Amino acid sequence: MKKANKYSLDHKRRRFLRDTATVGAGVAVAATLPGLAATAAEDEAPAETMSQKGYRLTPHIAAYYETMIS
Repeated sequence: MKKANKYSLDHKRRRFLRDTATVGAGVAVAATLPGLAATAAEDEAPAETMSQKGYRLTPHIAAYYETMIS
């Protein structure tokens, strides 16, 4: 049997470190993509319709906010 050299490369460890660095770079790139996609989606968004549910800034609500600022 051969005795393992103390300086021999551990290929599994190197592969793990390389894969970890690759995944980290992929996560960094993926973190920037939602911002780009959101910007593109805003450009293509259709005009609001009256059937939309949820909060809408209407003229009387805007007037109320103006009174609250002063």
